[in-house]
Parts: sequence; structure tokens; C-alpha cells
Amino acid sequence: MVAIPISEADDFLAAPADRFCIVLLHGPDRGLVSERSLQASRSFLGEGAPGQKIYLSGDGIASDPLVLVDEANSIDMFQRSNRVICINVGGKSLLPALEMIAKAPPQNCLIVLEGGDLRRDAPLRKWAEAQSLVAAVECRPDDARSLLRLLEKELATARRAIEPSARDALLGVLGEDRIATRNEIEKLLLFTSGQDTIQLSDVQAVCYDPNLSQIDAVVDGFFSRGRQDMLDLLLNTHLSGADPTVMLLAMMRHALALQRSAGAVESGGNPNDALQALLRSTGGFSRKAELMRQLKSVRAEDAIELVRTLHRFTKATRENATLVSARLIRLLLSRPNRHRDRTGDSR
Repeated sequence: MVAIPISEADDFLAAPADRFCIVLLHGPDRGLVSERSLQASRSFLGEGAPGQKIYLSGDGIASDPLVLVDEANSIDMFQRSNRVICINVGGKSLLPALEMIAKAPPQNCLIVLEGGDLRRDAPLRKWAEAQSLVAAVECRPDDARSLLRLLEKELATARRAIEPSARDALLGVLGEDRIATRNEIEKLLLFTSGQDTIQLSDVQAVCYDPNLSQIDAVVDGFFSRGRQDMLDLLLNTHLSGADPTVMLLAMMRHALALQRSAGAVESGGNPNDALQALLRSTGGFSRKAELMRQLKSVRAEDAIELVRTLHRFTKATRENATLVSARLIRLLLSRPNRHRDRTGDSR
């Protein structure tokens, strides 16, 4: 298997090498897997050239491996044309079918395997690593740089400019999934049709859930702000009708993400890589400065203790859900962890 570097994935998929008859797309971003499958198919079939693309079920092939062999070696009765077979990898093994393909590679056929987040010891991934005719492309969620490149490309195509504040706010809500990211950009371009420049108010109107923005502010406030600031944030959130259960889940996710990134730094990891991981996990690109402060001041042990506190709190609220709002406010104001900076000073 040839593992294509992430930075070279787009160039490779624009012109897949003839020596590969199987392309394995895998990773946690299923939207990017689908997009790159389409990109590989279009490149192999060629613009305006005769060709055929078919979809097969991975579980169906697992039940009858000869289906893939027959389809891959089908010959067009009227013209010699390329063929692409896209397979959605399921829970059943494709190895019997793929081994037959590897022994006698088909002509003019590209097999695209659309996989999920395969572990390194997954049988399909281990098999692919031993095959010279397989190219593998990992599909990870976009980081800040790739999101910015994607946004700039879409804006240039639409001949649209964007204010810096609007750009930063938009990047803060993008990145979880490539298809979802494109959908958000398309909605924004449609909403601002007729405008030369996209403004912050446009992004807030189209892409932001006010409740979620206020919840982010409360979560950040717990780690970074004083008691009076927290009171003001809680009042605004309460008046907006934000769901306290959603707020609790957001705090739990944030604490877990912060614990992972803080732990990576404390173990000698690159602080910038840890920050990028935190931004991706929280979707907080527009809150980069705030999250950077948290990463510098919150220790992994503090974050994991907060996770334990939230877990106990969640269990208690299940027993008496009517008091969840009051208890959550009390928890937020109590600031149980006196977070310290890396020098050990209390905050």
C-alpha cells in the first residue's frame, strides 16, 4: 500500500496513478470520504469521456465475493471505457473479494473503498498495507489552514469578499464534516446573493445558533472569568431559554477536549498541535485566543477532575431533574477547580 500524504491527497485524486486499481479512503470525516470518492471517480472517468460508475454494498460483496470480480471485469460490448466501482465498507469482511482482485487486477477499472475511521490493526487496513496496487488516503477533519483554503476557494469562485471578523466567526462553526462545511458556505453565499462583501451580521444570521453561542461563552467563562462575569453570562443564558442539559453536555465535551490537549502538552507534545486539536474538538476557531489561554492555565488533572464532577452531577440530576437548572448554576458559580497556570500560581 502507498499511503498518500494528507497534503498531497487532492493532487493524487485529481489524477490517480495507473498502477493503482484500488483506492482506500478512510478516516473520521465521512463527508470528506464521500467528496474524495467523487473526485477520484471523475478524474478516472475523465470529463466527457465514456465511462461507467456503479455502487456496490460492502456487506453484499462480503456475502458473494464473485459479484465484485464479475463487475470489475465486465467488458462494454460497444466501446472500451473506464469503469469505477464505489464500495461502502460495512461491518463484514471484503478480504476474500479483494484478494481475488489483487491476484488478477482488472483492466480500465478503479475500485474505490469508502471506509470509516479504520484502526491501524483493522483487517482491511492491514491487508491494504501489504498490497502494491492499493493507494490509501486518510480523510481527517479540516484544520484551520485547510478550512481557510476551502473558504477562500469558494469565495473566489463566487466572486465574493468577506470581512475579517466575519471570516473568523465563520471558521469557528466549520470543520466538523466536509459536506456540512460546504453546506454552511453555500447557505451563506445564497443568503448574501447580490452583495459584494459578506459581513459579520450575515454569518450570525445564517450559521449561528444564539443559544449555542451563549453556551460557549458560559463554558469559557467557567475556566477563565470571575464570579461577576459568570453571573452576567448565566443571566443572559437563562433569559434566552437555553437548555441546561445541553449546557451540561457542552461542558463535559469541552473538559474532555481540554484534558486531552493539556495532557499532550504536559507529556512534551507540541503546544501548537495541542491547540489545533482543541480547536477542532470544540469547533472554537473563532475563540482561538480564549482557548489558548485555557490551554496555558488549565492542567490535565484539573480538567479530568471537572469531568468526574460533571459525571457525578449528571447522575444526581437524573434522580431529580426538576432541580437541574438551580444545581447547574450553583456548580458554575462554585468554580470547584482553582485552575492554575503552568508556574503553579492559583487563579
